Amino acid sequence: MASAGSFAPNRPEAYLPRGESHGVQEQEASARTIDRLRPDEGWASLPLVLLLIGTMAWSISDARWILGQDGLTSFLIPIAIAAALWGYVSARLDLSPWLAQSLGCVIGAFVLIEVIGASLPNSEPGLAGWFHTTAMSVTQAYLDLTWRHQVSTLQVGHFCLILGVIVWGTAQAASYDVFGYHRSVNAVLLLAVVLIANMALLDHDQYFALVAFSAAALVLLLLAHAADERTSWLRHRIWRGGDFRAPHLQGGFAFASAAVAGSLILTMLASSAPLASTFKDVGSNMQGAFGWMSGLLPNGGASRIQPTADFGTTAPVLSSFHESSHDVFTVRVQNASLVYHWRLVAYDTFQTTGWGLGENSHQDSVIAGGQLEAGTLDQVGPATPGRQDVSIVIHVQDTSIKHVIAANEPYAVNVPVQRTLVGSGPSSANLAWMTTDSVDYTLSAYAPEIDPGGAGLTEWRLQHAGTSFPPGLVARYTQGKELVKSDGQQLLSDIKKSALQNGNSFSNEYDAAKAIQGYLQGSGTFTYSTDIGSLMPQCQGLSTVDCFAFLRTGMCQQYATTMTMLMRMAGYPARYVQGYQPGPMDPHTLVQQVTSQQKHAWVEVYFPSYGWIPFDPTGGGVGHPTVLAAGSAVTTTPSPLPTVNLAGTGGADRPTHSISPQSGASATTPPPSTPYLLFVPAILVPILLFAVFAIWRRRPRRLESPETVYRNVVKLASRLGYKPTPTQTIYEYTGMLAAVVPKARESLGMVAMANVEVVYGKQQLSSERLEFLATASQIVRRSLLRLAIRMPKLRGRSRKPNASNGRGKSGGRKR
Repeated sequence: MASAGSFAPNRPEAYLPRGESHGVQEQEASARTIDRLRPDEGWASLPLVLLLIGTMAWSISDARWILGQDGLTSFLIPIAIAAALWGYVSARLDLSPWLAQSLGCVIGAFVLIEVIGASLPNSEPGLAGWFHTTAMSVTQAYLDLTWRHQVSTLQVGHFCLILGVIVWGTAQAASYDVFGYHRSVNAVLLLAVVLIANMALLDHDQYFALVAFSAAALVLLLLAHAADERTSWLRHRIWRGGDFRAPHLQGGFAFASAAVAGSLILTMLASSAPLASTFKDVGSNMQGAFGWMSGLLPNGGASRIQPTADFGTTAPVLSSFHESSHDVFTVRVQNASLVYHWRLVAYDTFQTTGWGLGENSHQDSVIAGGQLEAGTLDQVGPATPGRQDVSIVIHVQDTSIKHVIAANEPYAVNVPVQRTLVGSGPSSANLAWMTTDSVDYTLSAYAPEIDPGGAGLTEWRLQHAGTSFPPGLVARYTQGKELVKSDGQQLLSDIKKSALQNGNSFSNEYDAAKAIQGYLQGSGTFTYSTDIGSLMPQCQGLSTVDCFAFLRTGMCQQYATTMTMLMRMAGYPARYVQGYQPGPMDPHTLVQQVTSQQKHAWVEVYFPSYGWIPFDPTGGGVGHPTVLAAGSAVTTTPSPLPTVNLAGTGGADRPTHSISPQSGASATTPPPSTPYLLFVPAILVPILLFAVFAIWRRRPRRLESPETVYRNVVKLASRLGYKPTPTQTIYEYTGMLAAVVPKARESLGMVAMANVEVVYGKQQLSSERLEFLATASQIVRRSLLRLAIRMPKLRGRSRKPNASNGRGKSGGRKR
């Protein structure tokens, strides 16, 4: 009997032949593997998580943040899926959070570098080649933005890497939250924040993605809640899972379906958008606050933050222009024949792929009605030939605009302004721009008088302006010539040859400006396009001028930059100007309505005795080129431009007819104040704080090993005076503690059993058992802490009978 008993162990496969026994073992091993990989929330949770993460990645990819190209961001979707799968696998393999996240970072870094290298144009084949392509792109971007001091860079690898890191990290963290920590709410909130933040910055809708994400999130939360209830029932040894799961999920699915359908119906039937006006100007406000970062942000896609009404201290030359039409400002002029470019800023320093201010820029203030150009080389006077005194009334509709809107050379405005000057000293300064907080003001300026009859500014006058430039002006406005290489130099040579072949001279400043403007705008060799993002990878390492000369296509920024630098290469001072083209005019009120579609860039060339004259070389019928009458010889030579010391900004040396502060009527009624906008942040801030608090409350708990849990219980109990004796077993010690804290008896038994199974049985507990153990540990800890609070009272009670007995005994002795 003994041998028979030893021969027949209590296992079914022991009664099978050897081959079949091995087959059963393999099946059991396979079943254990499948059971281990099965998510606690069910297999349906895995595709739902992949759908959520894929939707988030698709939203970012669809934005086409980098040069507006799908090919540069399409890798984000497979990257997100890969990160989600790693989070799932590492969680089901019971890897510790630190190990799982660290390995995920290493894997993600390798995968991102290789995938980005493969997606970049002209990449080298193979793993080594892709790695080298990504490394070179990131390195060159760093050198462009730091050591070479460029406003922007043509490299895109670093933008791909940043987006890839965001997507990989978000997907990995969300997946591990669901399958490792079993905190689906945390994952949904994390993904929703990224998704909604991306959608909020886009200028087009992604309703399909939002609906898909919402539906998948609701179903995932239902499954997670059902799994939590099942765990809770198991913990309390109540097993009615079959009765609970089906009706619970059916009711939840019905609620989720009704919620999604109701949202779609309300979206289609809603007759108002109460928050639309609040978020309409979010992009321009963000750009106004972070304008200094414009060169560091990727250019591309229909984003809210890229097009802005105002201009910053730097002006990167963009590869695309996407602007929704909205009113920016109105101007009321004196007569319908006055058509000007409306200048906001003028840049002096060329930085390879953009513009900025020189190192010696500084600011000062001018009082209302004061001389705006006093002490600068820009100052012109009423006696300057070819100039006319104009007065314009301006009303700013887009309040993000802070720059004063000027018609060529302003000399007075009826509100205080802050002006920005470039130049090392008062006698050699130039006006870059002016700013004001006012939205209604009247400005007086000396604008070029362009008369087809030849009574005003003529070709003859500018051809004979000479080369007596003020000291310091030529050096400042011929800067950056060394940044233009062979393509730009060849373009200048071609323009000179074309001018000579057409019988035009290139020997004076005006003829050079006329030839360059005409060649760029009307020669037929250049094409106007507002989106050249797909062509920009061909221009890596080239300046804007060389790139435009090579591609022969671009928009106003490429045209204006090229003409400015070609004039400088020819030895003539020129500057890059940004502002707005003239808008359509009401012939009755003489009011121009300027919209965001009129945003523009052009060139101003300095002529001795005449000041800055605008030229617009943009082709495609977009630009307004300067065309002058030939004119006749003038017998009198214009007097030199006056110079005034900077002390005159307080009001001295003003023009002959200055305007009084706050005079003039506005062109349109100013928009009413909107204090209700403050109500929206008052709602959003508490919601955001509540979301952060909810995430903090539901933060993942670290699942400690049974040995650590038992050791912590022993440590806490020992401090309370219940230290185990050397001869006590684990069960004996926890039984003794259970007698002290009876409410934690079941939890102490769970702690003891888990510790024995791991330490002596060498078993590995599942994540579900570890969750139970963590809950039991908290129950034991709370019970022991409550015991510690009651101990002084218990000790006091235990001392009273002893004292009375003592007194009784002493009293007995006394008797």
